Amino acid sequence: MPDLVTAEIKLRNGDSNLLECLSSAKHLSLCLTPYLNEYLTSEFNHLVSLEICIICFLDWFCPILELSPILRVLKLRQIHCSSNRDLENQWENPCCVPECLISSLETVEWVGYQGRRVEREMAIYILENANCLKTMTITPSISTSWEEKTKMLIELTSTSRCSLKPGFSFSFIPGSSI
Repeated sequence: MPDLVTAEIKLRNGDSNLLECLSSAKHLSLCLTPYLNEYLTSEFNHLVSLEICIICFLDWFCPILELSPILRVLKLRQIHCSSNRDLENQWENPCCVPECLISSLETVEWVGYQGRRVEREMAIYILENANCLKTMTITPSISTSWEEKTKMLIELTSTSRCSLKPGFSFSFIPGSSI
């Protein structure tokens, strides 16, 4: 599909060949089956905007970002995913920083942030390694208490060097819902 501009895909077992058809897309919304990243071989050289389920993104973080060199907008959402995975043991800092974090990612929007260790580590990794990042907006889950939201904000802002970047805007929207 050489002229594909936008696609919304929920990819499950056995559907991995579809990924090859998405390589020309500029905007993708994805919910992906974990552990299919060995099927991800095409580069997304035109992809500028990616919306992805946070549960799926843990498995796809490096593969999808490494193959998306000009990605400018990343939206992480708690999509109603069929995966029942324990997120706490899923994150390890990548051994190398994906190209789009170094040279193009400008905006991150995270809706449904719950402040779990794995989410915090991923958010801090993005904040510290996205050299072109201009805006990061985090909206906690509606079920999160005010005390927890305050703690999340302090953890994110005190442990990352993001506030030192000129022109950077960090938004934490505590009163919003998903």
